[in-house]
Parts: sequence; structure tokens; C-alpha cells
Amino acid sequence: MKQVPILIEQVQLEKFKNLLPDSMRNKLLNDFVLTKYQLPSNEVELKKLINDDLNTNFFKVRLKDESLEKLEQIIARIKLIAESINPGINITSSHVLRDVISQMNDYYSKNPVKKPTKKTVYYIIDQVDLNSLDKYSTSYERSKIINEFLQHEFTPSSIQKTSVASKAPVSLSMEKESLDRIEELTKKFGVKKTDVLRFAIKELIIRLKDEHHERISNQLESVIKEHQESGYEIKNKLNQLLNND
Repeated sequence: MKQVPILIEQVQLEKFKNLLPDSMRNKLLNDFVLTKYQLPSNEVELKKLINDDLNTNFFKVRLKDESLEKLEQIIARIKLIAESINPGINITSSHVLRDVISQMNDYYSKNPVKKPTKKTVYYIIDQVDLNSLDKYSTSYERSKIINEFLQHEFTPSSIQKTSVASKAPVSLSMEKESLDRIEELTKKFGVKKTDVLRFAIKELIIRLKDEHHERISNQLESVIKEHQESGYEIKNKLNQLLNND
């Protein structure tokens, strides 16, 4: 999955968060993009979709490759629809994903999702891994991203028994589906539940690190482009920074 930032109206975002559990939002969003999203069918719906005069906040979603491909197809089709109404209009992924979430809010208001059962569980993991989790996520986000990763992205081909050099206790609010997934993998690979959790966390850290580096790279590209457009000579400055011991 790839992280995609969007701009979304605060009211719609809060409704989205209230309707759908943390660990299920991205999965249901991907499913909706692929199977349930309805294109705007008239001028009123199109104008609503492209309306940028909103009180928006940044929000990050995660999309599978097939969802990203479908999103590009949707954007192309909406551009064709818009061409006869507003030639030259720019349709972005943010426009479409806002509309997807708006439709999801309507759909799940009528078809509510059952809230997951949660249980506080204590594990011992490596202090180095805990430090990495703290580096790439907040303590508030920790349980959410671990539950989501276990349920929808963690597909190991093997898991080995583990030991830790420096023990660190961690408390996690685990959903029943995540605990069931851990139980399933303990039986499959003949390891302890802690082994599964530790291995999953190590895999999750790799993903979080890659996303962090991609985000920094994109920010750097944006800064360089901005300075180049302003006529500022940035190449020498970058060389100085890179060669600075």
C-alpha cells in the first residue's frame, strides 16, 4: 500500500472517523474505490466534487496498487465528464477521494459497521524496535497501526522464534481480529504469540521507515523546485550540506 495525502473538509473527516473503526478505514476505502464509488452524474454533483472553497485539513489514506490504478481511471473519466461543463478544469486525487469518503459516509450511515472488540495486552519487545515505533508514530497511533497492519498487510512466509537484547514492555489495545490473526500464525509457524507480534512490528517498522524517507524526499524535491523557480542558486548550498562533516 502507498500513503496518499488528501485535503478533506473537517466535518466529513470527523464523520468518517466516527463511522469506521481505525483498523478498517483503509481497507473499506480501498474496497469502495474498487467496487462502490459512483461517478458524478450531473452538473450539481460535479460542482460539489471540484469545490475547493472548503475548510479542509490534511488526512492520509493508504491505497493498494489496484486502487491507485482505479483512481487514475476515475480521474480520467471525470475529466471527460467535466470537459463539456467546465473545459480545462483540473481534477485531482484529493477531489475524488473526498467524494469517495463523502459517499462512504452516506453508505455506512445506512449500513453501520460493527465496532471491534478490544483488549489491552502487554508484550515484551526489543527496546530498539520500541524506539523506532516512537520515531515514526505517536504512542496514540501505535495500537491503531499495529492492528491495521496485522489484519490487512502482514502476510509472512515464515516466522522464527525471537529473543530480545534489551527488553521493553509495551501495552497495546488489540482488536479481536488482530488477536485471532496472531493465534492463527502461532499455529501455522509453531511459534509463540510474542514471536508473531515482534516479527510483525519489525516488518511494520520497515514500512514506516520507507514512508518516512519517501515523505522527506518529496518535501526536498518541492523545496528545490521552489528555490529554482525563484532563481535562487541552491546547487552549491546542497553540495555544501552534503559534504559537511
